[in-house]
Amino acid sequence: MKVQGSKNWVIPDARACYLKTARISAESIVILNMNEDAANIEMTAYYEDKEPLTNFTVKCEAKRMLKLSTEKIRNFRGKELARDIPYSLHIESDVPVVVSYSRISEDIYNMAIMPALSVE
Repeated sequence: MKVQGSKNWVIPDARACYLKTARISAESIVILNMNEDAANIEMTAYYEDKEPLTNFTVKCEAKRMLKLSTEKIRNFRGKELARDIPYSLHIESDVPVVVSYSRISEDIYNMAIMPALSVE
């Protein structure tokens, strides 16, 4: 079987939107592991005007998918992703995986956006 996915992924335009005015707000990352081995994944968040946040780690079992709500992601120090500011995310895995990102936010009038973008 042909190997599917990549060990490195970048989500260049992310934003955890948790404004009190938003009726709907959700941001998630989905990881698909089609391998015989579990995927050990490390994520780093990059910001415009602050140091990167590192050591966000998760495990996606073999032949499984893992859906991560970004509001629940914490690194080993308990730090969470910054809210209501743009960030980029670098995702590294020890085996090839497929990654998708989605965000829906209804924080400005009745507008909603939902990109689904990841770059291999």
